[in-house]
Amino acid sequence: MRMISTMFFYLSKILWYALNPLMVVLGILLIGWLVSFRWVKAGRWIVGTGLILLVAFSQAVVPQMVARPLENRVQAGELPGKIDGIIVLTGGVYFEAMRRDLADLNDTADRIMQAVVLMTRYPEARLIITGGSGSFNQGEDRREADHYARLARELGVEDGRIVVDRDSRNTHESAVACAKIVQNGFPGNIVLVTSAMHMPRALGCFVREGLDVIPFPVDYRTKNDRYAVIKPLWFLPNNGNLELMYNACREWTGLVMYRWQGYTE
Repeated sequence: MRMISTMFFYLSKILWYALNPLMVVLGILLIGWLVSFRWVKAGRWIVGTGLILLVAFSQAVVPQMVARPLENRVQAGELPGKIDGIIVLTGGVYFEAMRRDLADLNDTADRIMQAVVLMTRYPEARLIITGGSGSFNQGEDRREADHYARLARELGVEDGRIVVDRDSRNTHESAVACAKIVQNGFPGNIVLVTSAMHMPRALGCFVREGLDVIPFPVDYRTKNDRYAVIKPLWFLPNNGNLELMYNACREWTGLVMYRWQGYTE
């Protein structure tokens, strides 16, 4: 079973590097350039298609349309009066940028920050931090859960309230590991904290493993209904929109791949 999971892990990484939106656009532009040496008109059409896609992916309308269904799919569950466990999925530790042994986090830092906030509201709860490294290089110093746990301690969470799974390489493996942890001492309500765009896939994995968790999505990237009115500035390309398109396509691809593999319901 571990071997199958490992094969899927490496296959998913390789496929995503080849099929993410930016690589698709670059591939189309490259093909168009090469074709133009022999068939000028056809090459121009292909290059034009690539440029149109690049503009579509880097202005706001298309990325918002692709990402919003993911973020709005799972609403935050109503929190009960008592919570026994808070599961937070790691992500966004930028190892290459770290200085002085400080964890450098990107926008997904909302996950651990909001989890710590919940820990202060529910002093009887324990924090389950799950996630090793999603990269090919998974050395002992590149385990995201270690850095999340250290940050949680520095923010005031007692060490005895923290449980760490540092070996999971993807969301499926985190769900499997957390199912074992929860079965060994978490009989009550469990909250799942992760990015809103990632929540549909994460929740599907945890349900598949028999965990009845309360979703608590954070780290929203799309505009809420109040600000989702299309304006002229939405059509101006920028890097942030391209990043949103990249992340949304990765999650849609992940949903399809996980369903095909049987990791989600």
